[in-house]
Amino acid sequence: MEKGIRIRVLVRGKAMRIQQHELGFFAIYDGHLRDIISSYLQKHVFSNILKEEEFWVDPSRAISKAFEKINKAILSQSSYLAHGGPLL
Repeated sequence: MEKGIRIRVLVRGKAMRIQQHELGFFAIYDGHLRDIISSYLQKHVFSNILKEEEFWVDPSRAISKAFEKINKAILSQSSYLAHGGPLL
């Protein structure tokens, strides 16, 4: 019997209104080694992006900065969250 790697992929979309802006966030969370990474990302990606001060003036930069912070958080908890490499 061949052993395979179990991958959990979550596809999520979220629409919201903030101030006078309508936003739509869509993401695919691929946990690679464990389901816990997909769940962690689902809980933190959108909120971390919105917390970036540059979001309204430079969304691309804000998204990059948010993912850098998420990556550091995951790696700092790697013994608990996963044994994989960085997200970026």
